[in-house]
Amino acid sequence: AADWSLNGAPPEWSTWHFKGAPATAKFVWQKGQAHSGHFCVRLESIPHDCCFNHKVPVEPGKAYALCAFARTTRLDHPDDTWIQVRWQDGKHAWVGQDEEVAVHLPEAKPGWQPLVTVFRVPQKARYVVLLLTAKNQAEGEASWYDDVLLVPATE
Repeated sequence: AADWSLNGAPPEWSTWHFKGAPATAKFVWQKGQAHSGHFCVRLESIPHDCCFNHKVPVEPGKAYALCAFARTTRLDHPDDTWIQVRWQDGKHAWVGQDEEVAVHLPEAKPGWQPLVTVFRVPQKARYVVLLLTAKNQAEGEASWYDDVLLVPATE
């Protein structure tokens, strides 16, 4: 789709924005300011939901744990920075909308915060789509994400 792009995304990731997103919206694979290592991703000046996304094959019915670190300049609305889990079937069509998972920044404080969730893959799903999402940013406001980890959960 025209609203999916590799622009500004790290390897194996892409970006998504509503059609007509303003030119001020920035998707940045950034060197420095990382939680660990040398790189992180930044969404900046994002007025509507926009995200970095990554599709991973998964096993239906299996439990997985997802962890990422995020931070934001929007301390008045930390819930406008979050990670989300969506699903696609073997033909890459969206499925399981009623089983989507979202974890928002829990506190209005500066610095990196962990975002953690455990979920079970719907039976119709063959892929999990990880979304690193932000919205309602004024020009110059930003959210960063780093150290995204998806692993099978022990049961």
